[in-house]
Amino acid sequence: MIPFIINWRAAVRSAVLVGGGDIPGVDIATVTGANKRPYVPATSWKGRLRHTCEAIANALGMLTCTAPDAAEMCPSCWLQRGGGAQVLEFSYAGRDYGPTCPVCRIFGSPWWPSPIRLTDLTFVRHQEGLTRTVDPTLRWQVSISRQTRSASAGRLFVAQVASPAGGPGTIEAAGSITGAVPEEDLLGLLVAGLLSLETLGHARSRGLGWLGPPIIELKVRAKNGEATEEMKTIEDPAAYAEEKLRLLVQRYKPHAAHVPDSG
Repeated sequence: MIPFIINWRAAVRSAVLVGGGDIPGVDIATVTGANKRPYVPATSWKGRLRHTCEAIANALGMLTCTAPDAAEMCPSCWLQRGGGAQVLEFSYAGRDYGPTCPVCRIFGSPWWPSPIRLTDLTFVRHQEGLTRTVDPTLRWQVSISRQTRSASAGRLFVAQVASPAGGPGTIEAAGSITGAVPEEDLLGLLVAGLLSLETLGHARSRGLGWLGPPIIELKVRAKNGEATEEMKTIEDPAAYAEEKLRLLVQRYKPHAAHVPDSG
């Protein structure tokens, strides 16, 4: 296993709405913690990240299963369809897990527990060199009639969001991922997914939850490194991801597509 630590953050460019809260008089409330501050649960972030990694893997011709239906995930889906020969077999610590796609090797499946752990995404506001917590704000929305092209009667909604407009300065979403992956080239897919995250939360088609370019700090320990050995900081995570992703695609040939050069 290849241990790693990833610290991820991105500027929030539009209000983020994560359902799950319950406030009287508010139609859709963002989930908040014990401190009444909004956050994105680790499970929501993980699901969004997994979906992004699946899209990248499929675009490069790598076969993936269909989460979250257990019957459609590794290894069951390949055994039922008879396509297990098209997916690499996976074994660890003397146990055979059958055909397992690269996404399940990172995020887990009903047979293979996820080897990575994600924190909740928290929001912080930066103002004049100071870092502050972010309070939720209310956002009023209306439905527009396609026939009259005006506000529909009785269609006023109130949503609670984490918004950059809720105060001075800028806000960021930040979180971390720790754990270990079976093969180092899988980190290429994980980092590529993190770099490709553009949105968070609900109502993305309405302009909510859009992010700026992510910033990643990546540390990795060598495959045969000692537990006490200090992790190596990757200076250019994007170049590292491209290199490892290319190796991952080569392992999945002849079913994978060519990885285009970044230039």
